[in-house]
Amino acid sequence: MISNNIPDYMDSATIGRIISPNAGKRIEEDLEYSGDEPLSYLGRRNMEKAMLSMVCSGNLLLLEDYLNQNRKHSGHIPLGILSKETLTQYRYLCVVIVTLVCRAAIDAGVPEPIAFSLSDSFIQKVDTIYHPEEFMDFGPEVMRTYCQTVHDTHMKNSSAPVRKCCEYMMLKLHSNITLQELSHACHLSPNYISDLFRKELGIGALQYFHRIKLQYARHLVLYSDWSIAKISAHLSYPSQSNFTERFKKTYGTTPMQYRQNSSYSQI
Repeated sequence: MISNNIPDYMDSATIGRIISPNAGKRIEEDLEYSGDEPLSYLGRRNMEKAMLSMVCSGNLLLLEDYLNQNRKHSGHIPLGILSKETLTQYRYLCVVIVTLVCRAAIDAGVPEPIAFSLSDSFIQKVDTIYHPEEFMDFGPEVMRTYCQTVHDTHMKNSSAPVRKCCEYMMLKLHSNITLQELSHACHLSPNYISDLFRKELGIGALQYFHRIKLQYARHLVLYSDWSIAKISAHLSYPSQSNFTERFKKTYGTTPMQYRQNSSYSQI
């Protein structure tokens, strides 16, 4: 029989903030369950997939957006008690985070030597932390570092102008851009931008923008509890029907159907 009580030395909401700095207050409820009932990891796994999806996006701004937008969900992750010693508990959790994020980054294209080198460095750092407060920033730091590494890996074969344009696009996923706006922001002619994107990425600049915007929309459809209308407005689509049409053209189904059919999808 597993105990229904969290040890006095362990603040479960604080543990949750190792994964998300804005963890909620109900994590203790998820850790309290009858020994006769199996612990469900569905909520925990969904949160893991959401976190890894944002890391694999290679977009630090969207990762920050994820950390802020999902604060109410992070408190529902049943992290479990891995050790009765406080610092050991924190360290085990940090090693788990590094392991998950490292493997996801490799799947996203980061070369194994780079990913594992970062992993070794972070795990070695865990041994140097002796104050619970220091662990609060550890998880987000791991995510940000790997997210930036994914971005750098994706862009390594692109020219400086294309990288600059892509970085600008990443800043504008909550709005819309025109080729003229992109030209002005990157100090390049519209024709030059178009030619570069088609040459290096095989797609027009604005087509590329809408592709990465829909990738973010897909993340919100899968991992947030926002309505389709709210997601559409959040990403500045002219209407929900326009968003639905674009989404269906890309993913073969409407956002709502995609959400319903992909509840247990892998990243």
